[in-house]
Amino acid sequence: MKDVLSLISRISSRVFLGEELCRNEAWLRVTRDWTVQSFEAANLMTVCPGAFKFLMPRFSKKCKNVLAIYNEARGILEPVIERRRQLKAEAKRKGTPIPIFSDAIEWAEIESRGNPYSAVDCQLNLSFAAIHTSSGLLSQVLTRLSNEPHLITPLRHEIIEVLTAEGMNKNSLYNLKLMDSALKETQRIKPDQMLNLRRMATDNVVTSDGLEIKKGQRVVVDLGNMVDSKSYSEPEKFDIYRYYNWRQDPATAVKSQLVATSADNLTFGHGNHACPGRFFAANELKLALCHLLLKYDWELSPDASLEALHPAAVMSILNPSNKIRFRRRKAELDIDGLV
Repeated sequence: MKDVLSLISRISSRVFLGEELCRNEAWLRVTRDWTVQSFEAANLMTVCPGAFKFLMPRFSKKCKNVLAIYNEARGILEPVIERRRQLKAEAKRKGTPIPIFSDAIEWAEIESRGNPYSAVDCQLNLSFAAIHTSSGLLSQVLTRLSNEPHLITPLRHEIIEVLTAEGMNKNSLYNLKLMDSALKETQRIKPDQMLNLRRMATDNVVTSDGLEIKKGQRVVVDLGNMVDSKSYSEPEKFDIYRYYNWRQDPATAVKSQLVATSADNLTFGHGNHACPGRFFAANELKLALCHLLLKYDWELSPDASLEALHPAAVMSILNPSNKIRFRRRKAELDIDGLV
């Protein structure tokens, strides 16, 4: 899990921060630690009585760790942003083309329209939202595939066929439909949490079955239907072809994609507040799997377990003591040279 976390941190940082910082080991450590330590501090704050919460940043080691990571992030990011602003100001003064950077730092600068904002908050929030979810799903799918290595062969065949014909781009990643199905099946059988769609009722509501929800009440939706035989045939079976086959039927094709949301799969939420980063996550995960499956053989250690742990009741994580064996193999195509 730790290695997967590092991989996802590096891939995400390439998009969020550009080439300069995506290889900065200090920043990669910050993004990893921020994600993990923030969860631990948040869990601690949750069980702390309200009257004493204000004391936690002063006396809790976990909360102090979060503040220290935040300050380290500021020390890394602010000089980069200031240097970019100086380059733009100098180019404007000289009448030369203003440099454009294609990353989330630049997007935030553009969206701010010159108004003050916290670039550190922006980047850490992006990392928090992107890294733990994607690394969790990648760890889950690698564990599942390592438990049934014969499933890797058809995935490799698809990678070779699609990338040989189309190269590495968004369209070819979209056409990795079996891989898409394997990811969605993993998400179905072991979502990272069993309750989603957290909402507060803005008015009194009576559902079709007579349930009364009062204005101001908080509600969540149970995702148990994703492993229910009423919704899925053989719901306990890990079937990487499940959604691939559904995509062959026009009636179910759209909702069978990893990024699709529906009443049958609420892992990414649903409606106006569905996860906006799911499209980025899908491409990121497919890109990582292309490299990992082509370059390595995988096998689950005999003493590993597929049973999830539930550290916060509704959350679901892999057993951190699990070990996956992998060894380098000769890839059928030069994936690093694809464009």
